[in-house]
Amino acid sequence: MERVIENEAVNPYKAPEASVIESTNEGGLSHIFERYSTWATIGLSVITLGIYVFYWLYTRTERLNKHTDTPIGSVFINTTLVFYVLSLLQYMEQFTEVSETFSLVIGLVAAISAILMYVWIYKIRNRINQLLNTVKGDESWLGPIYPFFFSIYYFQYKINGNIDNE
Repeated sequence: MERVIENEAVNPYKAPEASVIESTNEGGLSHIFERYSTWATIGLSVITLGIYVFYWLYTRTERLNKHTDTPIGSVFINTTLVFYVLSLLQYMEQFTEVSETFSLVIGLVAAISAILMYVWIYKIRNRINQLLNTVKGDESWLGPIYPFFFSIYYFQYKINGNIDNE
């Protein structure tokens, strides 16, 4: 026995057809970042001699820029990466004879690279706090002190905590 509704036969054994809408918790970070072990982040940074830190910053910035009204500019990112690559020349001093002027210039480049990296870290911190709409004292708020000492490891820890709480 079949029932007819609006000229269509209804099969009582057919799976219901409904659109499933994924929950995109716009107030959280799970729709931007995946949960990744903080220990793995530390391990990869050690194994790659710090290069993973810049990879982490770059990939997370790309994801953040898609979800924020104030993206971090590509000129700033590329400038920071160029200064970082140039700062690696300071390790050449151990293997070759270089002039004092070259040594001073590379030291200056390394200092600029470090400053730009910290500016980048704080830009990411500010964007995450904006996305979470947090204020000082909230559990998900990223404070200003820990990023200075623990940079991406603190961010990954806080991102994981936020994803776990969603």
